[in-house]
Formats: sequence, structure tokens, C-alpha cells
Amino acid sequence: SLDINIFDFGSFDYNTRIENFVSLKKFFNLESLVIDFDKFNIKTNKDNGVDLEEVFLNNTITNLIITKVNGSLNWLKSFSKLKKLDIRLYNCFNDDDLKNFNFLKNLEHLKFSSQGFKNLDFLSECKKIKSLNLYVSSSSYSQSNEELENINFLASLNELEHLVLEGVQRIENLDMSGLFACKNLKDL
Repeated sequence: SLDINIFDFGSFDYNTRIENFVSLKKFFNLESLVIDFDKFNIKTNKDNGVDLEEVFLNNTITNLIITKVNGSLNWLKSFSKLKKLDIRLYNCFNDDDLKNFNFLKNLEHLKFSSQGFKNLDFLSECKKIKSLNLYVSSSSYSQSNEELENINFLASLNELEHLVLEGVQRIENLDMSGLFACKNLKDL
């Protein structure tokens, strides 16, 4: 076992992609992790590689910064203790993958960056969120050119105090009715 509380995997420079990784259970005090998925061959139904569900199983991480997220999001189930998440999605995900955000019951701070979402209803079960920084845009370069239509999920976030919303191309088309239910909002 290793007594490390911060592990910044994003700063490592590799010429080849990582095929295997040790389970985070070995790091018994690990609280913060920075990781770039682009540095890994992620295990899929078709390809061998790093099995993220196994790597992240029973972790103690409370702060996670993760970039270029691709593949399945099933590994999110292992982050029940997570309080801070900075996630940058690399491509579009199906509804089943996005439902894994429901397991982040203790999440208080979320920085979310992606393209091509019509709504963010999959975040509505993250009810402890106090600070939310969203960058959601449409792009002709992404797989989905959809624009954000509403932010109705905000009505479920009763503890929300701080909100930043960026990247919306046509704000006049955005249904903001969920915003009006945020009674504790201090910063917008």
C-alpha cells in the first residue's frame, strides 16, 4: 500500500498509451486524482486495455480532475465519496452512461465541459451541488451538433449557490425556468 494523497497523472508524458494500471485501492490515503484518459487504452467490449471499473473500485478519492473522457462512464459508480469533479467529456455519451452521474450523491462542486447536449437532466440527482461551472456548446466538429435547450435540472439542486454557464451559442433559445427555482443562488 502507498500513502499518497494527491496523484497527478495528467503531468506524465508517454510516447505510448498505457495498457495496464494498478487498482487505486493500493493508495489507501488518495484524496485527489488528475488523469487524462487520452493516455490510456481503455478496455471496451472489443479492445483490451485498462479496466477503469476495476482500477477505481473502492477508492477514497474526494477530488477528481479528468480530461478527454471517452468510453463507458460505468466507472463513476465507484466515486460515492467524490465532492469535487472537474470533467471534460471528449465525445457524446448515451443515456445509460450518463445515468452513472446518479451515483455521485456527495458531489458539491462540479466543473463540467462538453459539447452536444440538449439537456443536462442526468445531473438532477447530484442534489448536494453548491458550485456548478458548465461549459456546454454545440460544434460542427463534434459528433452531435445539438444545442442546449434547457437547464431545468437546476430546480433539483436545492443547495446551489454558485453558477457559471458558458458556451451557449443562442441564449435566447435556452429555457431557463429551472434557474428560477434556485432559491440559494448567490453568484450567477
